[in-house]
Amino acid sequence: MTDTVSIQDGRLCPDCQTVKPVLEYYVHSHTGKPYKRCKTCHVAFMREWRQKRGGKEVLSAYYRKKWAADPDHWWRTQIRQLTDKAIRKGYLRPGACSVVDGKPCDGEIEAHHDDYGRPLEVRWVCRRHHRQLDGHKVGRKRREEAA
Repeated sequence: MTDTVSIQDGRLCPDCQTVKPVLEYYVHSHTGKPYKRCKTCHVAFMREWRQKRGGKEVLSAYYRKKWAADPDHWWRTQIRQLTDKAIRKGYLRPGACSVVDGKPCDGEIEAHHDDYGRPLEVRWVCRRHHRQLDGHKVGRKRREEAA
């Protein structure tokens, strides 16, 4: 059986064992294919899953712990999302790697923020050089903590 179905086709929900039209199923945002459960069963499944796993409380505890260790994490995440959106909309266009160190560049070109206070001012670097730039920050922070 294939996952591609037309609007007229019915689809069997494995939970309630009823055949429902495809419009009664949520569609996955990335693949465009309908979920295996109908909307009603999917809502019930997610409600139960959240209660069983702790839901928002577990995620909140995770992020509170992460943000306590690094208070700027939330801010940097927001800036990265803003940059990604600007790239998708065409406001920012990737260029060539700006690091010149005599070593060949490899990997995708990525946006590097030297200053998160200026979210749309980025430096375009290859993946290897981006890791080196970020690694120096992490290494410096660890050396300062050890001292």
